[in-house]
Amino acid sequence: MLAVCLALLEARANPLPASNQVARSFYPLGIYAVNSTCDFAMVRAAAFNLITGPAGKSLLDAADAAGLKVLASPGASAGAGFDLEAAAKTVKAFDAHPALWAWYLVDEPDLQEIPPETVASG
Repeated sequence: MLAVCLALLEARANPLPASNQVARSFYPLGIYAVNSTCDFAMVRAAAFNLITGPAGKSLLDAADAAGLKVLASPGASAGAGFDLEAAAKTVKAFDAHPALWAWYLVDEPDLQEIPPETVASG
């Protein structure tokens, strides 16, 4: 949830250009941990429009086909063991995918005692 809030704050601080009306009108209603891409149609039918998951072509393509956006993990989590090279490679590969909504760098950083500055630098 914190990641969603951070992404929303980022969007407010850096508003989209007026030409990007589709993204501008998107209001995220997300669900965490959908177990299979086979469930995406059911998730969308339940009025959700956002899921979480690892960035990968098959997941992003399936989400796009189902009309879902993805809060995607870049394959590395913010914190002491953050692998910048792995995350950068994933971001480069999928950052322009139409299903990608935002990057999810860490789950519950406060419970893992990861300060906001560390998450921001990730």
